[in-house]
Amino acid sequence: AAAHPQATFISHSVTALGGERYQAEGTLSIKGVSHPVRIPFAWHVNSNGTAAVDGQFQFRRGDYALGVGDWSGFDVIANVVSMKFHLVLGAAGSGSPGPKNRSVK
Repeated sequence: AAAHPQATFISHSVTALGGERYQAEGTLSIKGVSHPVRIPFAWHVNSNGTAAVDGQFQFRRGDYALGVGDWSGFDVIANVVSMKFHLVLGAAGSGSPGPKNRSVK
């Protein structure tokens, strides 16, 4: 874990955009550096009672000091990083991942 620090996102608000679309505003922290971000996502409840959450956002790796030495230059690895995610959430206590007290790594 020390070689690959954990990234966290803490949401401060969620806004409904219409339909099944939402936007979370919060703080993304990587390697001890934190910045505000907006993350659009779609929330869909499946017929089996699970929920699917899909989203994508971008951040600049230079803002978080990601990449050192040969990997620090943006000519080797682009500064803009696209983060895409798909979560499947189940009811708490059901044995499947639920929306409470879960972290995504």
